[in-house]
Amino acid sequence: MYDSKEIAERALLRAGLIKARRKRERLKIAALLTGVSALAACFILLPVGYGGTDPPPAQGSVRIPDGAVAGGYVLAGVIGFILGVVVTVQCLRGRR
Repeated sequence: MYDSKEIAERALLRAGLIKARRKRERLKIAALLTGVSALAACFILLPVGYGGTDPPPAQGSVRIPDGAVAGGYVLAGVIGFILGVVVTVQCLRGRR
């Protein structure tokens, strides 16, 4: 049989394994949510379907509200930068 010291060591080892598994699961969920949010942001920034009489928008252009020409590009740049930072942080956390 095991003495009390060995039982305590095994319990601590098991607790550490459980904590590590939970941490991995949280990181996976965080990475999944980051990916989903990045994908959603990309779809938000996609150009709207063309249906007007003006020339079609350039490929890769960003949906910009009327009257806010410069602000739309700035907003798209800020969102892209934030998404890049979030994805980078999640990747670095996952490698630890």
